[in-house]
Amino acid sequence: MAATTPTAMSLAERQRRLELRDLLNRPYRWIDRSWDAVFWITAIFVVGGITGIFLATFPVDWQLNDTYFVVAHFHYIMVGGAVMGYVGGLHFWWPKITGRLYPESLSRAAAVVLFIGFNLTFFPQFILGYLGMPRRYHTYPPEFQVLNVLSTAGASILALGYLLPMAYLTWSMRYGKVAGQNPWPATGLEWKTDSPPPTENFHVTPEVTWEPYDFQNRPDLGLAAGARPLAPARGDD
Repeated sequence: MAATTPTAMSLAERQRRLELRDLLNRPYRWIDRSWDAVFWITAIFVVGGITGIFLATFPVDWQLNDTYFVVAHFHYIMVGGAVMGYVGGLHFWWPKITGRLYPESLSRAAAVVLFIGFNLTFFPQFILGYLGMPRRYHTYPPEFQVLNVLSTAGASILALGYLLPMAYLTWSMRYGKVAGQNPWPATGLEWKTDSPPPTENFHVTPEVTWEPYDFQNRPDLGLAAGARPLAPARGDD
């Protein structure tokens, strides 16, 4: 009996450590997903930026000016960089704004649809502009038919990608699960108050005693072993 006790204790200790590691890694899983989104948004923005270099070079711009290449470049900057970043931020702070959680499975599907639809809409326009098709023309030679059809199909997919968040975010305002103060959990001050915040933002002025990304020394996040999280870490799937 004495010989088996250390083994049993080591197994229990191993299980406790695995549970603690899983709890501590929960916020990092959200950060990993966030950085994945940041990477793809940045990649789209970089494509728009690099193509701007071509338009700033006179011998190339002389050929590409006022073509669909300019349209694609502009939208890769404004939609791929700015609008997609806005949509991502809206999803991150939506529980704080409304106090409700949205279905995360639908949000992930919408992100994929947006990415595919956006690139299918505007990337063919780079090729069209390179081949010499001017912008603001509703007719075009037969050799441009395939790329224009692809761009139109991409626009339809892109529209679906925008309609999906409009639908499930609106739905969540009435039927979504209650978010609580900090559903992710995150370390920013906005997650230290109610969702949605009161008129004065905080009932009591918070005191910052932690580093920006200090998840391990924040018992209020509910990440300690055996502690109950402040709110569900996932949406209403």
